[in-house]
Amino acid sequence: MFKSKVYCIFSVLVFIILSISLTSAQTLVAGKIYNSDYSGNIGEASVIVTCNFNTLNTNSLNDGTYAVRFDVGLCNVDNDVKVTATKDNLAGEGNGVISVCNENQNCDDGLVSIVNLNLKEVAQPQNPPSQAVP
Repeated sequence: MFKSKVYCIFSVLVFIILSISLTSAQTLVAGKIYNSDYSGNIGEASVIVTCNFNTLNTNSLNDGTYAVRFDVGLCNVDNDVKVTATKDNLAGEGNGVISVCNENQNCDDGLVSIVNLNLKEVAQPQNPPSQAVP
């Protein structure tokens, strides 16, 4: 009887630990924002990341890096990722695919996508010439 109680308690603990690890699993989408020729970083850009119709917003740090984390249920392996960024009159976008993190990516997350992009100047809309009133 004592063994069955210990086994039952052990089983419940294993279930709880697995449940916590599964619910806390996340997908990392990260990258760096550069200027138009990739020679410099752009900090404090507004970044929008969309994965599997789910959207997260963030800002790039002073060195141009950004990162967001989706719950695995919202963004999983082979899902497409779209990243758009803007700052003042600069804009850019890039795409990626979620994959399993490998040892070369130096990440603790199970799933990851790295999307670097450059921002280019956006043409400002021209005001039509004013017409003289007769």
